Amino acid sequence: MICCSVLVGLLEVLALLEQTTPILQRHLGVQGLMLYVGLRLPFLLSNTLPLPC
Repeated sequence: MICCSVLVGLLEVLALLEQTTPILQRHLGVQGLMLYVGLRLPFLLSNTLPLPC
């Protein structure tokens, strides 16, 4: 479980590095970043949990 959470965290950080500029250009701020993380989290979890951790 720890391995899966580390993998999800790493994937989330990489996705945020890619999407931070467009989110901030839309003047959404930190709230927009947290919304992006919250909406993307179930997708990342569903992709990493089937791995044999």
